[in-house]
Amino acid sequence: MGDRFSLFIVGEEYSYEVDQINIVLPEDVDLMKIYPGEDYVTLVTCTPYGINTHRLLARGTRAENIVDHTLHFTSEAMRIDPLVVTPVVMAPIILFLLLIVAFGGNRQEKKKRDALYRAAIAYLTRMEENPMGSDYDLLGGTSAEQTEETEKKGRGKKQRK
Repeated sequence: MGDRFSLFIVGEEYSYEVDQINIVLPEDVDLMKIYPGEDYVTLVTCTPYGINTHRLLARGTRAENIVDHTLHFTSEAMRIDPLVVTPVVMAPIILFLLLIVAFGGNRQEKKKRDALYRAAIAYLTRMEENPMGSDYDLLGGTSAEQTEETEKKGRGKKQRK
């Protein structure tokens, strides 16, 4: 009690000082009635926080206007700089992913991955040596025409047997 607040209505400032604080059920509106000849304002909010089964009423009586319009309040939450939080959160995630890459998968998958890696390196090396060359087959290392010829020869051998 004794706290002050101001309302700004159509460019006019009205200051009040809290003289009553009550907690009531939502249907109990007796404390919010108008008193003729009195200048009261009742602020209403739900309480307890997150449950909201009751209403907190803070009634204020008219007071002289507040000269200092600076608001002073404290927050229950503390904010931590994102530049501090990001590395702390990301480090375990990156470590976990590195462990999966290093130790994950079975041997056959690793062999396939290694074979594909070697084929890609060989393909890039051939492309560096002959950048204007014809289409290369990534795994065979020959042009598409040579691959077709090889397949035809292979079919011919099968038919002869």
